[in-house]
Amino acid sequence: MASKQRQKRVLVVGLICLDIINTVDKYPSEDEDKRTLSHRWQRGGNAANQSYILSQLGSDVEFFGNVATGEGAEFALNTLRQQGVACDHVIVNKGCRIPTSYVTCSLETGSRTIVHNRGGMPELSAEYFKCLCLDEYDWVHFETRRNIKDIHEMLDMVDAYNKTKPSAEKITVSIEIEKPINDGRDGLIRRADVIFISKDYARFIGYNSPTDAINGLISRVRPGGCLISPWGDAGAQAMGTDRVLVDVKATNPGIVVDTLGAGDTFVAGVVQGLRDGVGLRGAVRLGCMLAGYKCGIEGYNGLGDRWRKIVPVADVGPLQEWGY
Repeated sequence: MASKQRQKRVLVVGLICLDIINTVDKYPSEDEDKRTLSHRWQRGGNAANQSYILSQLGSDVEFFGNVATGEGAEFALNTLRQQGVACDHVIVNKGCRIPTSYVTCSLETGSRTIVHNRGGMPELSAEYFKCLCLDEYDWVHFETRRNIKDIHEMLDMVDAYNKTKPSAEKITVSIEIEKPINDGRDGLIRRADVIFISKDYARFIGYNSPTDAINGLISRVRPGGCLISPWGDAGAQAMGTDRVLVDVKATNPGIVVDTLGAGDTFVAGVVQGLRDGVGLRGAVRLGCMLAGYKCGIEGYNGLGDRWRKIVPVADVGPLQEWGY
């Protein structure tokens, strides 16, 4: 995997959308008329959020995916550009609206309820991946969408590229499998060096704990790879093909303010930790620490500053000793 000595660009492939967020004191009952405490627009989509966070953490990042035209799309893309995320190769789809998530955040429970509309936007085709110069990247991260066949074809292109390169110049591939959908996405587990399996997906395929998911799926991971299973407030577990289980507790933010995007924050933190060479345990720990902190703030600003404070203690002592 990439380390501090080898830093090209991270390519993050997946969704950008618009989040329209209403914060309420408690989630409304059906047919209830309720006022919000606050209302805001925010860029959304796993891949777009992860790009934004990785840039804060110190990586040179490019977002790659389908985008729409119009005010909402420009707003979302501009948040990435302003953070320094490259959007040079995005595919503009005229006549589509930006996919939009309508989010209700409850202060009472810390939950976020999402209703999503695609806006007619197609999923990304592998044909567009051919326009990229893979020499520019040392890490490619895929958000699993409903275009499984196309993702396999994009992975084939990365594999073909890697076969022409010595070990130190190969691209590291990571994949996030999040949504509980039965469309063959479990076949992607064997295709990456780093695989993230969400709690929802693990439960969907029959695993009731991160330990069960890790032990049940690790044999599918290719040699030298690792499997990571974040489990919300239960923390996260991980394992490489050395079969040594990494178990990291969640970080309590104190007061839960905004859990929207906590999973994206975890993934970005782990990827950055692995790129910086802290090892699997250190990277998972950084991901948990950063995600916990994110739950105590609104949005994503300030994660870079927090990162610089927690990196020195990524693999030292119990979390409570450090006040995180």
